[in-house]
Amino acid sequence: MKTKSKVPMKTKSKVPKGIKKELKLLNDSLLVKCDACHGTGNPYKTGNVKCTECDGTGIIGNVLKFIEKDMEEMKKEIAKIHTALYAYINRQSTEIRVKEVDGKWGDYSGTFTITDDDETTIVMNKAKKHFETYFKDGVWHHDKKLGLFITRGKVKTLVEEMKTSTK
Repeated sequence: MKTKSKVPMKTKSKVPKGIKKELKLLNDSLLVKCDACHGTGNPYKTGNVKCTECDGTGIIGNVLKFIEKDMEEMKKEIAKIHTALYAYINRQSTEIRVKEVDGKWGDYSGTFTITDDDETTIVMNKAKKHFETYFKDGVWHHDKKLGLFITRGKVKTLVEEMKTSTK
């Protein structure tokens, strides 16, 4: 009885040589050369020192990876813009209208929205009320200084220092 050998047979590549060459050229054109060594792998003109940025390969990556990274950053920025725009579009507003003789609401004298200054005042008053209720005469926070901060975007600013009562 014959047994089959377990040595794999060589298979011929089904990709023509011309296409292989073109694929290699395309792949090479997508590679990004290292700025530290100018693509040589050696940052100095003499010596056998490997470039630390690219480990001596002269290549720091693929253009597509850099594009993908940029796209991820853009997605994050777009999400922030979307949130801000959504908040702006859906802000609350009020208006004054006149009830006409026929019982329908007619012309109005204006539309009112909360401006940034109004919003700041509302938030500040809310925080001060919270301080008065929970901290000013509280048992756990007596004889302490607390700061009232306001955050606008990424900037946090101290607005007022408040002191709790001593017991």
